[in-house]
Amino acid sequence: MPAPKAISSFSLSHVGILDGTTSAELADLFGANESSLELESDVYERQGDDKILSTARWITKGTLTVGTNYIPLPLISSLYGTAVVSSQIATKDAYTVQLWTEKGTNIAPRPVVVLAPGENEDGVPMDIKIVLYKVKFGPFSFSQSPSYKEGLAVSFEGDALMSDKDELGATFADGHGARIGKIIAVSL
Repeated sequence: MPAPKAISSFSLSHVGILDGTTSAELADLFGANESSLELESDVYERQGDDKILSTARWITKGTLTVGTNYIPLPLISSLYGTAVVSSQIATKDAYTVQLWTEKGTNIAPRPVVVLAPGENEDGVPMDIKIVLYKVKFGPFSFSQSPSYKEGLAVSFEGDALMSDKDELGATFADGHGARIGKIIAVSL
């Protein structure tokens, strides 16, 4: 079957942190409502006789940013290694997780999946998955602090690094070298 000429996406529906050995998710970035993936690259220009004779380009990394209007406690616990502690305060349930820790600023990279519903040029519904093989997250931030009628927004940012292995930990053997990720379009 030939590949579609084009696929489009309507929305963001899911962002998950994968375990790195199976396709199982360690954590869900619950309520993700926006994301961006930007490529960072560089170029070397070989010049001579007042003109550019040739160029060489390379990829340094991608930057994944995901926003949500929820505080995903299990994700924070899993990603940053801090426990969610439940307790009672004046007979009311309370849940505590450390906001930022020294250990949580330099965490191990993980594979990530971003899922978006979409369709091909013929209108056939498809799921579009962007799989990033090695994302090193920094500390999360509040991109919007709690405010009247606006709520709260939390942002997670990570460096999508070049990897010699896929999201399952298998080494690439196709001769294309290290890469950042892949796009999978699956018809529904």
